[in-house]
Amino acid sequence: MLSNTEVWSQQTRQNCLDVCSAYDHPLFVSFAERALTALLADELRRYTPHSLSACLWGFWQFVTDSRQELNIRVFNPDPVKTGWRSDGTAIEIYSSEMPFLLNTLRIALQRGNYDISVLMDINLPLRRNRYFQITDIPKNINANADEYRSLIHIELTETYEESALQELETTIYEALTTLRRVVDSFPRMQTLIRDAAQKLIERMPK
Repeated sequence: MLSNTEVWSQQTRQNCLDVCSAYDHPLFVSFAERALTALLADELRRYTPHSLSACLWGFWQFVTDSRQELNIRVFNPDPVKTGWRSDGTAIEIYSSEMPFLLNTLRIALQRGNYDISVLMDINLPLRRNRYFQITDIPKNINANADEYRSLIHIELTETYEESALQELETTIYEALTTLRRVVDSFPRMQTLIRDAAQKLIERMPK
């Protein structure tokens, strides 16, 4: 039997999806459905169905416009322009899959004394055509497929302006680009270790 909180969360997610459907964009609705499951009840309470659908629509536009392997957006939502309000600065990240991505991001924010109020972490396969337009969000696909992307939306407890906003973006960018270099160099490190181990074996007395 579902608790009152679970029943409320399910109804709230459905109400938001009903609003999302008004955008008449099936791929966006599919994206929103996956994104909503990433939000806890306490996070859902920060929004109305209309403000949450507006937040998700802005996040979806960021995702569709992202072309590079790593894209970072740090901004202060303007309710008049975006249709939703946040208590603090928002962060959105589009990245190819990397191990420890979310942990690295959390550590970087913690070290910078940035507190998180909302965290939406989505792992989705995004199929694009030759013009880099998203054409499908496949449901049945190998978990290791290259089409998977990590999509993260974070809202902080405080609002940062001007140089502080730039410093925040730099903190995130440096942490994630360092992680990318480590991940990219790992196969080379494995090869070197295997070669060194083989040489040690060959030099062992017989």
